[in-house]
Amino acid sequence: MAVRVVGLSALLVASLVLPSFAQEANPPLEGDLDTIRAEVDAFIADAQTELESGRFDDLQPTAIAARADGDPERLLEWVADNTLWAPYLGSLRGSSAVLVDGSGNSLDRSLLLAGLLSDSGVPARLARARLSDELASGIVESQTQRWADAAAARDAELPPEGLVVRDRIADTARELEDAVALTPATVPSPADMALDAARDHWWVQFEGDGGWSDLDPLLADDVRPQADATFEPGAIPDDLRHRVIVRVVIERSDEVGREELVPLEYELPVGDSSGFETLRLSFWPGGPLDLGPVDSLEAAAESMTHWLPALQTGSDTITGEWFSNAGLLEPAPALAQGEALSSGVEGLAGLGGSDEAEPPSSVLSGVWLETEVLSPGQEPRRERRELYDLVGPAGRAAGEPVAIVLEPEQERSRGVALLGSTSVLMAPGFVSPLALEHQYLRDLVDSRNAMIALALAAAGSDDERIDPALQQAPVTDLQLWVMSAARRWWSPVADKVFLGSPNVWTRHDLLDEADPDAGGSSHVDIVVNDVRVFEADGELSPQSARLQQGVADTFVEYEISGGLDHSNTFARYADRQNGASEWQILRPDDGAASLPLAGISSDEDSRLRAALADGFLVVVGAPEQAADDSAEWWRVDPVTGATLGIGERGWGQITIEEFYSRLAAYDRAAARSIQVRSLCGKWVLGLIAAQRVAVYAAIASGGSPYPPPVVRVCM
Repeated sequence: MAVRVVGLSALLVASLVLPSFAQEANPPLEGDLDTIRAEVDAFIADAQTELESGRFDDLQPTAIAARADGDPERLLEWVADNTLWAPYLGSLRGSSAVLVDGSGNSLDRSLLLAGLLSDSGVPARLARARLSDELASGIVESQTQRWADAAAARDAELPPEGLVVRDRIADTARELEDAVALTPATVPSPADMALDAARDHWWVQFEGDGGWSDLDPLLADDVRPQADATFEPGAIPDDLRHRVIVRVVIERSDEVGREELVPLEYELPVGDSSGFETLRLSFWPGGPLDLGPVDSLEAAAESMTHWLPALQTGSDTITGEWFSNAGLLEPAPALAQGEALSSGVEGLAGLGGSDEAEPPSSVLSGVWLETEVLSPGQEPRRERRELYDLVGPAGRAAGEPVAIVLEPEQERSRGVALLGSTSVLMAPGFVSPLALEHQYLRDLVDSRNAMIALALAAAGSDDERIDPALQQAPVTDLQLWVMSAARRWWSPVADKVFLGSPNVWTRHDLLDEADPDAGGSSHVDIVVNDVRVFEADGELSPQSARLQQGVADTFVEYEISGGLDHSNTFARYADRQNGASEWQILRPDDGAASLPLAGISSDEDSRLRAALADGFLVVVGAPEQAADDSAEWWRVDPVTGATLGIGERGWGQITIEEFYSRLAAYDRAAARSIQVRSLCGKWVLGLIAAQRVAVYAAIASGGSPYPPPVVRVCM
């Protein structure tokens, strides 16, 4: 069947997000383009002034290099004094994320120093050597004290309410730890892992009049061994790079069985770009060439026959292969991405075959987002998240047959699911409050044209410049950045843990199943939250530190929702002493014998069984307390202590339900919260809720005068 890509730029206007009461409270903007532009410019003027104030210079390599006047010794001193050493292998953060997190191993700190030298016009290269146990132990001992000092300084900046939050998290984590009674693990100790990382030592050599000279933030020249090898900064061996592979996996079912196919795969070397990479996954819809006008999302959900997975990363868009509602991969038609995204192309080269509809011999029965984390010295970590599932975990485990011809309501549900989008944050470290505020202000300034376009759309304008301006909006997901900052800011073990491999956090933006044209919901989902423990002591085991961090992560999700999502695992578990729920502990060796639990859906039961089979310990809330036959539960690794709150769909916690309906205005330039659907499934969300200011203020060292980001792209 030949298809055409359907442009959806006119489908979502202001009425698609807010309920009627909100629309009445925030009437459409009035005024011509010049007036709107003036209001927007006034709105961001203070942000631009703040960006130029010099307060964020320590996040800007060029500013750091300029202050040192190109002096290599001064640059070395800055890196040594302003960044911490973290014990992990390989290049994880790269130079930019070392500035955002404030720490890095010897390789990533050397990449930062080499970059600063390059910005100063000084040739630089990396040197590598294997250290003796004595030298490595000296590094670990000295840096342990620096780590503790830095944590104490952060604690001093935490406002009193933040200390209350941290204590609440610690109390809940201790109660959970006492309940599960973890046994001592035989995994490598933090001390052994730190020594292993310290042995692989990197530093910088710069070229001057007398040849190559050494610059090392950790070791003096008279104790450091000779280099075993040197490398150009851009030529680090591939086996030393941390990577994340993102896949879209689909399932095709027919009368014989099921088959999985991969229409899109993208590999991201985490430390190579900006450090904190945000990807947007959406599915561009295609329909028959003879399809008439599509004037609503309801109609689009019912009539689309083909889907093209697309990942947006920065200014680039990576597309995979088309797949059909029959679960078949189709050759991608030739497409000039820029033209397609800006001009609303009505038709593309056909996907082959006849325009005549043929009875399907198979059906698309599932779509998943799969991430695989590959880190030096660690086993691959692969996780899947459900985006659409016709069969369900229980039906798939039982091998239930699938109807090839779907009912109209089933076809509609598939379309609604695939018209949603998912943001993916690849986090190589934590985000400092200063970096969070800087990123917000940059996005605000860069959103100027998109803000004007949103205001025009709210005023009912059909100006042809609206869609192109929306396409230029920043792609950073500030909400996920906030969470990456808050998980350290509120963690009771912030002085003990760090990221030694990429973490993956996602946000799923879904259309309302009952009425796609009425709005939608946003769901935060932790996929990978692994942390490494820098130091353990007699009172805190590595397992306990990881468990406490997992509880903190789940709390952050709850707090980002404004405390409105009581289906969050943390909220339900913390409230159990008030009689809100009963909790049951299921252990890997015998927990399955207690299943199924009354009132829990067969799909949820299947997920619990799968977790137990994978060796996890499960702490699950009483079924009668779980809404819609779903359960909130803790998934605890009994070996490492890694902990995650799990909610509906097996997502690593759902929050911010019906988020769009709680959007609020900030000032007259943002007088109406709106959502616009642009071509090929791209979402532009305007005027993020003023309530979020409280979250930013709690993180940004006791208060920030700035509202949350005014424009967010949720592709």
